Amino acid sequence: MKFKCKQIDKILDLFAQKELPGDLYSEISGHIEGCIACREKYESWKAFFEKTGRSVSVPEGFTDRVMSRILAAELHMSKPRIPGLSIFRWEMAGLAAAAVIVLLMFFPKIAERADIKREVSHTFILSGVQAVTVSVVGDFNSWEPEIMEKKDGVWTVTLTLSPGNYQYGYIINGKEWLSDPGADRYADDGFGNKNAIIGI
Repeated sequence: MKFKCKQIDKILDLFAQKELPGDLYSEISGHIEGCIACREKYESWKAFFEKTGRSVSVPEGFTDRVMSRILAAELHMSKPRIPGLSIFRWEMAGLAAAAVIVLLMFFPKIAERADIKREVSHTFILSGVQAVTVSVVGDFNSWEPEIMEKKDGVWTVTLTLSPGNYQYGYIINGKEWLSDPGADRYADDGFGNKNAIIGI
């Protein structure tokens, strides 16, 4: 069965956790290898689960049964129209829909998965700086200063960010620019300074 991107997009999270049946997993793997868009979405889901450690466990064989019914319904719906079989097709579609409803009713975590924002917390840390105020700015917050707190001589602030690469820096006492001395990478900002780069 040849899958479309829209169909795969709905189960990419399950695919990223290897919760799909073997045959279905292999078919989707083949599609992802040849589809840049689906591969990028898969990599995002994979990175999300690796960073957060989130996963949802369902009873053994349950996912197989639900997905088999959904695929069976799609297979019947995709066949050429044959007089007298319309009712049968609607029954199969209804069966697949019922299976999905049961899944969502008994496993709310799966139902909530669509609302999960692929975001993680990151703490910016700056030490060894004598200052009255320190803020962190970057393209993750449209370069709007986020005030940092000082404790035991160390400035920190924790932000919630989506996965990606970001440029940032610190503003000391509201006017002096400081590129993070502990960053692994830097980029020219076009104004004679350097921005630190962080990967989330």
